Amino acid sequence: AVVSTQSTGSEKVKVIHVYRDPKDVVCSLFLFMQKDRRKVKLGFEGDFSDCVDWFLKGGLVNGCYWEFNKEYLENEDGHKILHLTYEELTLEKPAAIRKINSFLGYDELSEEDIVSVDKATSLDPTKLKPDQHGKPGRAKEMLTQEQRSRFNERSRVEFEGFEGIPQSYTDEN
Repeated sequence: AVVSTQSTGSEKVKVIHVYRDPKDVVCSLFLFMQKDRRKVKLGFEGDFSDCVDWFLKGGLVNGCYWEFNKEYLENEDGHKILHLTYEELTLEKPAAIRKINSFLGYDELSEEDIVSVDKATSLDPTKLKPDQHGKPGRAKEMLTQEQRSRFNERSRVEFEGFEGIPQSYTDEN
């Protein structure tokens, strides 16, 4: 089960599921693991190409990326789930704020409120290190064409039949 009502104590739980293009996930994961010997702690040793292979085989501490996200997308327990992509949250943030606000059942926000929420939930770019930009698209810089194709094919197969999966997760466009 995605969410155990036993653990939350409420059957009225609402879940916001945020998922990201797996091609960008593997890039961020690899850069994260380069710090402080995190690779060893996370059960991975190797270069970026090895990390791509490991990721595609489901080698994550908390399980396979596709299986994890499919559990939320399938929502077999019928929870109220808002599915948002990381790309929506970063590239279309005002619209994402409105979606979240509406999903939670709050009154419509003014433009001033949207700006305020945006500012309060944004990272200060001057405090980020060069490899911590957090913007979608890192995969185009780090993955080879062959690696991107492998990710696209895996995502096409795994996410077949699910609505709302961004085309960029399964294609180059």
